[in-house]
Amino acid sequence: MNKILYKKNEYIFREGDESDHIYIIDSGKVKIFKVKQHKEKILAVLGPGELFGEIGVLSKSKRSANAFTLEDTVLEIIKEEEISDILEKNLTLNLIIQTLIKRIKNLDGKINLISFLHEEFRLCFYFGVKYMEDKKTVFDIDEIAYFTDIEEEKISYFLDNLEQKGIVNRREDKYVIIRKPELIFEHTKYLFLEEKFRRKEKLKEKFYPLL
Repeated sequence: MNKILYKKNEYIFREGDESDHIYIIDSGKVKIFKVKQHKEKILAVLGPGELFGEIGVLSKSKRSANAFTLEDTVLEIIKEEEISDILEKNLTLNLIIQTLIKRIKNLDGKINLISFLHEEFRLCFYFGVKYMEDKKTVFDIDEIAYFTDIEEEKISYFLDNLEQKGIVNRREDKYVIIRKPELIFEHTKYLFLEEKFRRKEKLKEKFYPLL
């Protein structure tokens, strides 16, 4: 594997580029994002030891998002031909990886769909998805803000509500711990129904005078 230095505020790749490398972060920080309707949507903020760019290479598709450095970053680069050589020699590993890619792409679709819904719902949906996929119960507020595209002040307000319900604990070092994951799912269902009812009432208010 080769190492390469990217300066702060530099693109590593852009959406639509050819996928020819997988990257491992040796040092620094990388933002993964999409642009929709001229608005940036953050998918993840990655740090040392984390890997990215694998979906495009393994599925032989073009880049589906942008990768951009938030600070000076050193990356280890794995070439496409190195990966292909390994997979050709291990068909079982290849099958497992292709299955995981399909699941990840399905998850991406769910996140894109949910991004149109209101912010508290997005927050709880994010917690729920990360728990289902990774059994994750500890979250960094900075990354929550990036991933959900919610301002930290609003996140704090929503977390106060969840803490009062006994669902989460907040720590002074900007971390959140999910105490009762099962209640996250119940609260998400409640928010979905609440939003549905609110929209119905708005339609009534709009059209009732015409009836």
